[in-house]
Amino acid sequence: GGHLLDIGALTPFFWMCEEREKIFEFYERASGGRMHACYFRPGGVSQDLPLGLLHDIHHFIERYVERIDEVCDLVAENRVFKERTIDIGRVTAHEAINLGFSGPMLRACGIKWDLRKTQPYEVYDKLEFDVPVGMNGDCYDRPQWKPPSTTSSCSLRALPSHQGLHILP
Repeated sequence: GGHLLDIGALTPFFWMCEEREKIFEFYERASGGRMHACYFRPGGVSQDLPLGLLHDIHHFIERYVERIDEVCDLVAENRVFKERTIDIGRVTAHEAINLGFSGPMLRACGIKWDLRKTQPYEVYDKLEFDVPVGMNGDCYDRPQWKPPSTTSSCSLRALPSHQGLHILP
């Protein structure tokens, strides 16, 4: 989102703002606050989730993955985007490790590191999912590998039932 705005790609940024607004609606339905939910409290949560909210979130996730794909299609092969990002801010895997990179920044350098795989918590050791990585560690690779991470995270919600697990809400 924000990176695209910085290099002049306004349309995808505003498309993602639309998606953010939909997410804020879920916050508001659950807690009454749009940006600062204040839902979790010492000892639990402030109230039960409204009826139908989980269904609506699941439906949103299905459409969100499609929206991410639309943004990627719009940007990934765009000549201007490529000129402004390929070989810019290149970081090697060795440099990334020495600088303490993590998450998408580290994966863009070709290092397959995801805490859900390397140090699994909750139910992640029971789920099968891929960790997408980049090749060049430049400004083109970083956003290219974040959307697959996002869609991978969204698909994890659907995985348990497909893998015979009934552990995620």
